[in-house]
Amino acid sequence: MLSNFYLAYTQCKDVAEYMKIDTASIIGLEEDVIQNCGYNTLNNLDTARDIIVVPRRILHVNGKNIDECLALAGKTVVGCAPLDTSSARRLAKVGKVLTVVLNPKSYRYVNESQINFMVQSPKPKYIEVHLYPFVLRIFSEDINIDVEKELYLMSNVVEYALKKDVGVVPSAAGPELKKTLLVAHMDLILYALGFSKRERRLMLELYPVDLLRRWLSS
Repeated sequence: MLSNFYLAYTQCKDVAEYMKIDTASIIGLEEDVIQNCGYNTLNNLDTARDIIVVPRRILHVNGKNIDECLALAGKTVVGCAPLDTSSARRLAKVGKVLTVVLNPKSYRYVNESQINFMVQSPKPKYIEVHLYPFVLRIFSEDINIDVEKELYLMSNVVEYALKKDVGVVPSAAGPELKKTLLVAHMDLILYALGFSKRERRLMLELYPVDLLRRWLSS
């Protein structure tokens, strides 16, 4: 069961078209988008496969608003992207079902040290990698952005997480259909970063199903 655990879409027509053209059977959408588009409508679109629509919220967190993110756990599959070390460490310790988001804003804090803290938790932990924001950096004209370094650090964290049995869930996180990544695109990106077929299957199929199952049971 392939997954694209977070699409940052805001338009219902983009969601409907995406469901027709991709192979993902688990699709994460912002909670308000599901409400606007109609949960039953999304689940009953005429596609060649059954699709599970997962309510999501993604927040960038620091010491001031981390409690807001934690409070959403259970209501949605919430993803918290830490913007400081103390928030990252707290996310590593909480027993709630959520993801720690790795993106260009949070990669300094979602590192190998963070993985070591996550391993110490008695509850399973998940890193959610937002791929489109990293890909977008490749085309940036900002000379202060070191894309090669960011991709290197991101892939190292993912590799270390897999080694330590911390779940890794890649998500497209594109804002609209024309800027999206399909499952095949995500698979190619992970392949280009050096991950094996087994590792890619873990990330695109097995860990997302495990995350969904644990959230439904929470």
